[in-house]
Amino acid sequence: MSTNQSLKLLTLFTLQFVTPFGVSLIWALRCAPLHLHSRRPTGPASSVRGHDVLAWPGWVATAVLASLLLLPWFQGGAILGGLLMAPRSGQGLQSELYEIIRLSRPGLVLQCFGQAAVFTATCYLILQRKLAAITRSAGHVALQLADALTECLMALLILQAILLLVLPPFSGSRA
Repeated sequence: MSTNQSLKLLTLFTLQFVTPFGVSLIWALRCAPLHLHSRRPTGPASSVRGHDVLAWPGWVATAVLASLLLLPWFQGGAILGGLLMAPRSGQGLQSELYEIIRLSRPGLVLQCFGQAAVFTATCYLILQRKLAAITRSAGHVALQLADALTECLMALLILQAILLLVLPPFSGSRA
């Protein structure tokens, strides 16, 4: 496989599969436990702090924004790592980096942002459902959190499979 083909495959694979999934999973694994801990009831007679049914769109938007802020860092790290591990051609590192930037078409980048937003919103809604279950019963928070994270992972895999069926892979890569 030539260097140009490997760079193209690296760029398309990270934009369409790895980055949206990875960013949403990072949000779920890092931010969801903190969010759950900050909003759970502290005593048997207390209510959930900030738990307002009408405020949930704002919380979803905050979760999506947090994951979208992670997206450039994750994508940049994945591309840079792949670029450094790929065999060198005679072009040099700078020209290969320009090639990767050229291959990152706006349609692919927007699709990546959209997938990450949908995936993170799904994870957040699963977390909200688990938070409601914790407030209804005096269940163990650790068990509910483990269950929520497993559900988030499974939901992300199912959403990725659905997107592969609906949108053909690399659809935004053709000029």
